[in-house]
Amino acid sequence: MQFLLANPKEAVDTFAKYLKPAEPIDTKKLAECLKKLDNPVFAIRQQARKDIEAFGPAASSVLVQFLKETPSVEARERIEAILKKYREGMPDSARLRELRSLEVLEWIGNDDAKKLLTKLCEGAADAPLTHDAKTTLTRLRR
Repeated sequence: MQFLLANPKEAVDTFAKYLKPAEPIDTKKLAECLKKLDNPVFAIRQQARKDIEAFGPAASSVLVQFLKETPSVEARERIEAILKKYREGMPDSARLRELRSLEVLEWIGNDDAKKLLTKLCEGAADAPLTHDAKTTLTRLRR
């Protein structure tokens, strides 16, 4: 991080290559996975859970909505376990890279860093990256 701060232009250029605005969740694909949670075949239910987890925390609002629709007991337990994992678990390595990148961009704080943060704010509204970029940009503007 110190190297990046010492070379702000290169840091922002590097982040611009790898950090892109969050894509919206494919709700159709997520809905298909949610339906599979009630499949009579255990392996299909297990795979559906893994597929749902792969959507990451950005899917939380859809999962919470699904719980309100009175799913089966097993589907409810699986979704609640996924949501608990999102709330309590450590972020995965990709998420940590995003958080650290935003931290460095905030420390740099120049116009190029603000421009990249503004671009990241245009991502999917429910995405953690979008939310964190907005928070970072708000702090920079103060």
